[in-house]
Amino acid sequence: MEIIKIQNQNGIETVNGRELWTVLESKRQYGNWIKEKLNIFTQDIDYIVFNNFVKDDTAFGGKRKIIEYYFPIDIAKQICMMENTEKGREVRKYFIECEKRLKEKPPLSIEQMTMIVISEMQKKIEEQKHKVEFYDAVTGSSDTIDIGQAAKVLNLGYGRNRLFEILREKNILQHNNQPYQKYIDAGYFRVIESKYIKPDGSIHISLKTVVYQKGLDYIRKIVSNLKWGK
Repeated sequence: MEIIKIQNQNGIETVNGRELWTVLESKRQYGNWIKEKLNIFTQDIDYIVFNNFVKDDTAFGGKRKIIEYYFPIDIAKQICMMENTEKGREVRKYFIECEKRLKEKPPLSIEQMTMIVISEMQKKIEEQKHKVEFYDAVTGSSDTIDIGQAAKVLNLGYGRNRLFEILREKNILQHNNQPYQKYIDAGYFRVIESKYIKPDGSIHISLKTVVYQKGLDYIRKIVSNLKWGK
C-alpha cells in the first residue's frame, strides 16, 4: 500500500515535504516544522525547492504561489528518525522497502529519460509563464497607488498600517513612512506632495509614499518571504 507518493525530480526519487509532514502526523504547524528541517539541511544538496502556482480567485492575478520542498528518500528517512515516534518508524520502514523495489527496477530507456527531461522543461516553462504574466500585470502602467491600495491589490489580509509596519521593520521605509533613497532609485516607491486646505483657509503640504507598479512585485516577495520565515 502506498503511504506517500514518491516522485522523480531530475533523476532523484523524492517525497514532498508537505505530504511527509502529513503522513508523519506531526502535532506542530507545518510552517514551524518545515522551517526546522530547512535549518538543518542544505538547499540543492539535501532538498530542492519548487514554486507551485495554484488557482485562487481571491489572489492578485487569480494565482497564489505555494513553495514546495522535495526531499530525497535518504533525507526523508533521517527526518522520520528525527520525529522519534511510532509513525516515524513506520514511514521510515516504508521508504526502505521502496528503495529495495526501486533497485529491482530495470534502468530507464533513452525514450523514458527523454520524456522525463521534456516534462521537467515543461514545468519550468509553465512556472516562468506565470512569473511573466504577473510581471506584465503589475508593470503595465506607470501609475502609482498608495500603501493601503497596495495591501488590497496584493490581498494580504491586513491593511495599510500593518504593511507600513512591515516595511519599516525591513528598513525599506523610515520612521516617517517615507522610503529610503535606494528604494526610490530602484523605482519601487515615490514620495509625492499633497496639498490640503485647513479650516482657517491656510494651504499646507503633506508628503505621501506611493508605490509604483514595479514596486508591487517587490512588496509581494517581501511578504511571501515573511510567511516562510525567510
